[in-house]
Amino acid sequence: MVCQFLDELQSIIDNRIKHGDSNSYTHRLASGGVDLISKKVGEEAVEVVVAAMRGVTGTG
Repeated sequence: MVCQFLDELQSIIDNRIKHGDSNSYTHRLASGGVDLISKKVGEEAVEVVVAAMRGVTGTG
């Protein structure tokens, strides 16, 4: 089940990178290269750690 989700997510990301227009955030990140992608992943990682420390569950 997890692998199906990850496969579907990968397919969506690949499609947005390949066919996305300039309004696609995913396309813009990919166009920005590894530096921009790494920055975004780092920002999201910090948010996950902070939420975990606060005991936040779910989304939002």
